[in-house]
Amino acid sequence: MKAFIRSNQLLKIANKALGIIFLLLPFALFTAGCGTVTTELVELSSYDYVKTEYDTTEVKKGDLTPEITLNLKTDGEDTIGYSFDYVFLDKIISEGLYLEKLHVSVGDTVSEGTVLVSLTSKELKEKLEVYQREKRENEALLEHYRILAATDPGTDYSSYINETVKSIQVDDLYIQETNAKLKEYSLIARKPGVVTHIDELLLNMEEGTVSEAILWMENDMITVSGITDTFFAVTEETDFFEVGKKYEADSGIGVYEMTLSEKDGNKVIFKTDSPLSASDVSSMTITAKKPTMKNVIYVKKSAIIKNGNEFIAYVKDENGYYDVRRVKTKEIIGDNIVISEGLSEGEEVALNR
Repeated sequence: MKAFIRSNQLLKIANKALGIIFLLLPFALFTAGCGTVTTELVELSSYDYVKTEYDTTEVKKGDLTPEITLNLKTDGEDTIGYSFDYVFLDKIISEGLYLEKLHVSVGDTVSEGTVLVSLTSKELKEKLEVYQREKRENEALLEHYRILAATDPGTDYSSYINETVKSIQVDDLYIQETNAKLKEYSLIARKPGVVTHIDELLLNMEEGTVSEAILWMENDMITVSGITDTFFAVTEETDFFEVGKKYEADSGIGVYEMTLSEKDGNKVIFKTDSPLSASDVSSMTITAKKPTMKNVIYVKKSAIIKNGNEFIAYVKDENGYYDVRRVKTKEIIGDNIVISEGLSEGEEVALNR
């Protein structure tokens, strides 16, 4: 809706005054004869008539329901990115490592010590298979000697049994050493969490392929976000929230039920029934409705301008001009602001002046 700004009425007065002065000036000079006459014209302020257009909005009356929005946070639940360091990347080439297995998917919950992705080498895998085969053979041989000792008590098989036990122990030692070496070629979770990202390059790699492609990864190969069951928010309206009451928190991709467990100053603390990924909290909010305000005067908040310690609005009159009006405000509800004094239902006010 559009309108004109009121022009300064002094312009018309000035024009009339100037006309009268110019009409009387010859007469004054004539009546003065040859004498000297000094005439001072009063300088009048005048402004051009300016046409200005504004978008307007209507002042309304009705019911509004205020809301409190809490932005949830969590303490110390780190998000960890996992990648191989540069020293290890050199081993990929020098030792001919290849992808053994990607052990996790996005959304998986992992514990501390969970293997996320493992690489291996042909040489170590062959050694491990040899040690494991030897151990199985020695275990079978040990069982054979023990059966013989039980069925043939006249023969002493103790030396055979002892030597075979020692061989198994050596096999175990080699297997442990080889597995420890292979573990160095793995990315292992340092803390519990939820897998929230896996690099596309890693996802597209086939098991058994040479892993030089890992050298080209610019970001973390795998991201694990911490998990927690405790969230908090800071608000000046803690009295509105009730300990023990359940509230719904919206992450944008899901809604979770939380119970208010305690209040500490202006801090409200919530608990979930089951742990959630800390990465969800970056956009998780709780919106609580307050009691509805009945029959209030309200207008779009962009129509109200702060002027020092006061608030004003430009109100359109019946002639299409705008008058500056002092107003008193209450709370903001969404895009609207409640007016306690200065505006009436049905009036039009300028927006974003």
